[in-house]
Amino acid sequence: MLFVLRKTLSVTLLLLGFFFSQQVRAQGGDTLTLAHKLTDAKDFGQATSLLARYEKNHPTNTDAVRLHLQLLYWTNRLPEAAKLYGRAHRQQPAATNLQLDYGRILYETKQYPKAKEVLVPLLQKEPANVEALTMLGIINYNENNFTQAAGYLNKVLASYPDNPTANVFAQKITALKAARAPYLHVYNTYRADDQPLKWVENKLEVGRYHSALLSPSLQAVLWSTRDSSSGFRQHFEALVGNKSTFLNQKLTAQLQAGIFKHAAQRGAAFVGSATLRYQLPKGFALEAAGSRAPYFFTIASGRAAVLYSQVYGALLFQPAKGWQGRLQATENYFPGGNRLVGLSVWALSRALTLGPVYVKGGYSFGYNDAQYNTYAPVLSTTQIAASNRPVAGTYGAYFTPSQQLIHSLLLNADAKAGSRCWVSLKGSVGVFAQAQNPYLFLNSDRAGLFIDKGFYTERYSPFEVKGQVSYSPSDHLGLEGGYVHTKAFFYTADQVFANLKYAF
Repeated sequence: MLFVLRKTLSVTLLLLGFFFSQQVRAQGGDTLTLAHKLTDAKDFGQATSLLARYEKNHPTNTDAVRLHLQLLYWTNRLPEAAKLYGRAHRQQPAATNLQLDYGRILYETKQYPKAKEVLVPLLQKEPANVEALTMLGIINYNENNFTQAAGYLNKVLASYPDNPTANVFAQKITALKAARAPYLHVYNTYRADDQPLKWVENKLEVGRYHSALLSPSLQAVLWSTRDSSSGFRQHFEALVGNKSTFLNQKLTAQLQAGIFKHAAQRGAAFVGSATLRYQLPKGFALEAAGSRAPYFFTIASGRAAVLYSQVYGALLFQPAKGWQGRLQATENYFPGGNRLVGLSVWALSRALTLGPVYVKGGYSFGYNDAQYNTYAPVLSTTQIAASNRPVAGTYGAYFTPSQQLIHSLLLNADAKAGSRCWVSLKGSVGVFAQAQNPYLFLNSDRAGLFIDKGFYTERYSPFEVKGQVSYSPSDHLGLEGGYVHTKAFFYTADQVFANLKYAF
């Protein structure tokens, strides 16, 4: 009888234990279900309070801790999230999903050193965890540790070669490595216009990236200019420069300084430039620059040295995708105290894909005006009076636009011709353009004859078309060649160019 009683009691206790176990599980399931419902309803405060009470009795329920962590992140209670993760990780060191969740929170809040402390040990347990590898790759990329970043991302691509995030950052790293390698650039340009003026530009540049503050370069330029009255004249320029980045690459400063020797000069003159660019959020940027440089766009500037100074400020909008644009105000200062002011703006649409061709359309506006006009007669007053012909004139050492307005339509087309070759075509067609055109006439007063100047409004149709082929036989070598035709207010010009870029 006693045996039967003991047996019955044992079975009863077993059944009661099973019942209460099921009840607890049901209650736990009900609590989590309610917490999820409150979360879906965006009642984060109630959901957080419910989970905090629940975890006191169920500290090892991973699902509850993970949801609680997410809620603390959404409500920006990051110190509490850190304490919760620390306690949960000590109790459940093998819960890799918990490590991944908290590592993601640290990554998304840009707490990169702490994120690495969580994610690196995770990879020791799960070496092929794609999300952890990707986050560590991007973290190291943002910290400029490109070798480590490439190592993580290449592991992702080895298993998932089409992973879009890993591909994007791997390409960025490849481009950055190429940009930071020692390089040699060779530029060659031939230009001829109807003044007539011809010039050849040969430029050689070498440089190397050392650090964010030190990226020195050396540039040498040889110009050869020729007009109808003589053979080629040789002019030379040498510049040393440096490029520095600050504020986590948001601010870029580029400096150049050197000498310029014109064929007609005995000595050399100082030339140089300084450019500052600050990257703003959402693809915007500010740019400001000042420079002193030679001018080579008139016949007179080939015969005698003309140096001018320029300052400008610009607002750029250049996101990775979508519309792009630029607004710029410029002032140029020429010899004799003449000031030229300019305002320009352009915008290009997002790319339209037509098979292998990417097409962008846009609009540009330009305004230019000089303080005074340099158009002058080619003959003396006495010669003009004796010839009894219309007074012929020409611009002096540099062109001086007067109230010049240009409205143009833009069209860009790019096509990939093979894996390493691009073909591009860019066009600008003036739909409305006008300027105050000077004319000269013989006048007289009590002192005698003199040459007078007047202006009339002339409308014209400017346009420019540029075709270019870019080819990269390897990751180290880039070749470019192309043709440009320009019809401007002062001249019509044709230009061909060939460039070589080599990264060691």
